[in-house]
Amino acid sequence: MSRHILYAAVIALFMNVGFVPFGLSPLASAQTGSAAYDGEYKPTSSTGMALTARAKCNNSMTILRIANGVAKMTWLGLMEGPVGPDGTVNIASNGSKLDGKISKGVFEGKVSTASCIYTVTLAKS
Repeated sequence: MSRHILYAAVIALFMNVGFVPFGLSPLASAQTGSAAYDGEYKPTSSTGMALTARAKCNNSMTILRIANGVAKMTWLGLMEGPVGPDGTVNIASNGSKLDGKISKGVFEGKVSTASCIYTVTLAKS
């Protein structure tokens, strides 16, 4: 077996098990993958459910913005965090929490507060 074929086989093996050759960090590779979700996701539907008798759940939803693989949404404060390579978003701040997943340009998930849970759908614009 020639040396070049052997090197190619070793590199292919490392690529299949998640090894990132040539000095690239795995974090840089993950950021590149999640950057594919970058853009603005605007509300298409939102339904709130009260968790307490006195809660008044407002069904208006805000925009989810993603830049360089980092998701940001303001809902009772700024929620911010990374988008997973599979489109998973889990961010929280000041008692608010956004959990869900992006697939085919649509985010589907839940926004939770101390008194309400919202089921939301946001479409990439």
